[in-house]
Parts: sequence; C-alpha cells; structure tokens
Amino acid sequence: MEEGRPFSIAFIAALGLALLAAGCGDQESGTDVDTDTGTLDPGEGDAAYVFDDTVIRTLQVEIEPSDHDALMAHPETEQYVPATVHYDGHRFLRAAIRYKGGYGSLYSCLEGVWPDLIGRDCDKLNFKIKFSEYDDDRRFYGLKRINLHGMDKDYSRIREILSYRIFRAFDVPASRAAYVRLHINGQFMGLYLALEQVDGQFTRSRFEDGGAGNLYKDAWFDDVYPEIWLNALRTNREENPVVTQMVDMATALSSAPPETFVSTLAAWTDVDQFMRYFAVEQTIAHWDGISAFYCGSFGCHNHNFFIYEFTDQQQVALIAWDLDLVMANFGVPNILTDMNQVPLWNDLDAACDPIEISWGLSMAPACNGIIHGIAAQMFDAYAAATQVFLDTVFDTAAINAWIDQYSALITPVIAEDAHGPTAEEWASEVETLRAQIPLLRERALGAIASN
Repeated sequence: MEEGRPFSIAFIAALGLALLAAGCGDQESGTDVDTDTGTLDPGEGDAAYVFDDTVIRTLQVEIEPSDHDALMAHPETEQYVPATVHYDGHRFLRAAIRYKGGYGSLYSCLEGVWPDLIGRDCDKLNFKIKFSEYDDDRRFYGLKRINLHGMDKDYSRIREILSYRIFRAFDVPASRAAYVRLHINGQFMGLYLALEQVDGQFTRSRFEDGGAGNLYKDAWFDDVYPEIWLNALRTNREENPVVTQMVDMATALSSAPPETFVSTLAAWTDVDQFMRYFAVEQTIAHWDGISAFYCGSFGCHNHNFFIYEFTDQQQVALIAWDLDLVMANFGVPNILTDMNQVPLWNDLDAACDPIEISWGLSMAPACNGIIHGIAAQMFDAYAAATQVFLDTVFDTAAINAWIDQYSALITPVIAEDAHGPTAEEWASEVETLRAQIPLLRERALGAIASN
C-alpha cells in the first residue's frame, strides 16, 4: 500500500492476520473435487445454482502469502493473483482473484473520497474471481468469472440485488445475483453479493441469436469513432473484430433530424425494450447510469451499461449494470439533481456548460443528442412504459415482499458481519428503504404527469 492512501485499514488487518492464522488450508478435506484430476467444471455448468437468491452459500478463497502481498501492494492495478476456491464441496484450483471497481467503488476509496462525501467507509471492497485466467476451459458452474460485491455503500444490503431483480422482472437483460458468506484464508470477510458477469456466457444465455455477437461496455449510441467501440468491446476481441455496424448506428443517430429520430432509433434497437430500461432506471433513481454524463478532457460521457450487437439482425440491446447506487441511497433520490443542481434528464432548456459537482464536472443530460431526442420526441413512450412499470413490477406491496424475503434471509449474517453496519443500523436502513418505495413511485408519477 502506498503511503498516504487511506485504504480500509480494518480490511487489510483482517486479511493479514488471516494469512498467519493456523488452519488456513483445506477446510473441506475429503469432500472437495480436485479440478486438476477431475472435470474442469465440477459444478456441471449449473449457473442457476450459484444465483439461487433464496439461500446463502459459503465461498472460501485461499491465497498464498506472497500473492496476497502482491494483491495488497497495489490494489488499484486490478491485477489477478492465483487462488483456490472452495464452494459447496467442490474445490476449484488455479482460479484467480483481484480487486474490482471503477472510480466510485475502488479508486475513490483508495483516495479517501467516499468517507468525506457520504460519511461511509470502504471496509468491504469488491472482488472479481476468474476461473479461466490460467486455463480458458475452466468453469465455475458454467461461468468464467463472478463478481463479489461488498455492498459497502448500502447499509440495507438489499438495494443492489433488488434492483437487478426489478430489471429482470420488467424484461430487461440484467445479471443474476445471490448472497454468499465470503472467507479469505479462513477469515470471515462478511456478507457479499455474488453477481453474474456480463460476458459471452451471459449473452449466450439471454439472446435468441445464440449470443455470439459483440458486447460493448460504456460506449454510447452516438459515439461515431471506431476506436471508442473497439476499446469498449468485451467479447470477440481476438477475432479481428469489426465495429462498422456500431459506427453506422452512431452516425445515423447523431445526424438524425428531430422528425426522423424515432424511426432511426427504431431501426437500430427495440424501442420498447429501450423505454423499459429507461423507465426502470429513472424510477429506481439510478443516478449513475445512462442519463448521467461526467466531463473530462475527452468530453462528457455516461457509463454503467452494456450494449449487445445481434448477429442475425441490425439491432442492439441495452443491458443493465452497476446498480449499487440506487433507490435514494445516501438519503436523496438523485445525488446529481437533488444535491448538485444538475438539470433533470428531460430539461430541454438546460445550459450545456459543464457543471461543477462534488467530485468533478457533469453535464445536463439533454445536452446529449440521444437523451435530447428521447425527451423531445419520445417522452410519451417513456411515460407509458413508466406507467406499466408502476402498475406491475414496481408495486409497493410486491417490492416489499421481495424486501421481506431478503431481509429475513440475511438477518443472521448481518449480526455476524464485523465489516458492516450494526444490527440496529441495518434494521433502520431496511425500514428507510421500505419507506422510499412509495416516494419513488410518487416521484415517477409526478415526472410523467408534469412534462
């Protein structure tokens, strides 16, 4: 750890002590399946087993001391180190683990931003485990990799898993998730969320064309430069990728006049699916998603989404991602609009100069051509999708039933988890979450009625 970086001291200490503790070896001797002498996927490809959100399973990770030292020295590099994973009686050898996150979930913690900004610590950083890092054929219940999220910025420990479920329930592609008890070298690290990676395995399980198309992360519908799409590509990167179709889409959309914007968008994506995505994101107050534009030396860009390019038609689909900052977390529905005076996404009269916010610069969403086109030409479609969403999936009683399920499930682990809120803090935050559901409904209804 570099001097001066206020990085989760309690977390480092726990890992360091664990590495020195006795009994850090195989805790399931006699029941493990050694993947070097048996199948490359002892889980037999059943990813649904991993993402069963009605149970909490235990995931144990073993890291050699020298590899642990390398991991801890520079977590911001996100470099993998070898690890052995024990899960449900199986042993997965030659896996790899690293820290995971972007600015909001990793680098801001290393730089001490989050404690000052929101009063929370960074005691449970996120991990990624890759099972195919050293052998591309290896799988974990059919998966190449999984994400382990500490949910450190959500003291309810429910918002993230709930939000992915909400997207899926409204027929928007989104990851599956389930809780796990995470142990590293025998040390209990607390309650984590095992989250499905959006990758080739994901697309093959979701899209009827077989899922072999290109998958892009954080490249937007009006990015006209091939380099942007090539840098955003997450699948098929070793197969001389061609991004001509995406450039054609961005060129057509960025140059479409108002009278043809809707038909142009419809030529490239399922507008109904697009509106469902947008309705969910706005209703659950996902303020760090497709309508949040942050500015730097290369312009203003949004992030936290994937785009899938179909192989059998000139179409793309949005995939939800990074849902840890939702549902009025930190006490307000939208930190950008409610705390930093960034205009609402459908404010067509907003000035387009960069706006200073708590951690940098932002831009009024409608200054982006795609968001502007939706606000100006498609608000009725957005309002209709939002109304259906409120009448079906985002019903207060239905959401409370899911909150009941998750809170009952994790109650015992909250009491055991030293890397999180106290039982009293957690219970209070769960009640806060419940109280926010009808408020978010009212906010969404007011928005579509007042436009």
